Amino acid sequence: DLWLSKKLERQVRLFEERDDIDFIYTNFFCLKNGVKKIYFRKPNPEGRVFREFLYTNFAALLTVMIRRSSVEAFSEFFDVNLKLCEEYEFFMRVLYNSKAGYIKEPLAIYRIHKDMGSLKLIERWPYEMAYILNKFSQLYKNFDEDHKKEISYMRAKIAYYKARVEMAGSDR
Repeated sequence: DLWLSKKLERQVRLFEERDDIDFIYTNFFCLKNGVKKIYFRKPNPEGRVFREFLYTNFAALLTVMIRRSSVEAFSEFFDVNLKLCEEYEFFMRVLYNSKAGYIKEPLAIYRIHKDMGSLKLIERWPYEMAYILNKFSQLYKNFDEDHKKEISYMRAKIAYYKARVEMAGSDR
């Protein structure tokens, strides 16, 4: 994957302009078979985005910049139990108490190819997302009550992807 030349400059400038945000993510290009396309066509959420990110992960790892002070108290950065969704879980812990800024300009290039880990490990997604929801239930007081609608949606999505994994395997 690649960063475009203005990525760091634009994100650092936004941090300097906005001391109320701790997390910045950007749009990006996808490059597949030599064809480059903008990933997000519509604006993504800004501000308190934890709830929206429970529905959809809008932030690709290669686009994210996080203010150091927002993670200094973390005892762990990436959960060693996760192999596919580790950055999502980390981002969500940051976003639980932080605001996000979004730069709609694509500032990175995400290369899609047959050997990428996210494709090779995709069958782990439903199990890792269930793990993350359970972890947040234990980590955050009133999480289940405060996010009932989002959790219900995510559990349905998890069940759907578990079924797809099972149907794709030999035990149909």
